[in-house]
Amino acid sequence: MLLMKKYKQLTSEQRYAIYLGLKDGTSKKDIALLIGVHISTLYRKLKRNKNKRGGYSWRLAHEMAGEHKERLPERRSIPK
Repeated sequence: MLLMKKYKQLTSEQRYAIYLGLKDGTSKKDIALLIGVHISTLYRKLKRNKNKRGGYSWRLAHEMAGEHKERLPERRSIPK
């Protein structure tokens, strides 16, 4: 039996902690540990939420997550 974890979006507090950690020069590994996510999750979020200058904006990331959540249905049905 394959167990799958339900995906949870990052909270605005986690996004802000990412921003502060990057601003302070904290390692990405330490930021991931601090906010309780796998380091690959952090890298994926940083890549997905880059602003035009290549930096990370927690506000932009939060807005984009809200838009993404509105576009996609919460549960997808798989045809039998």
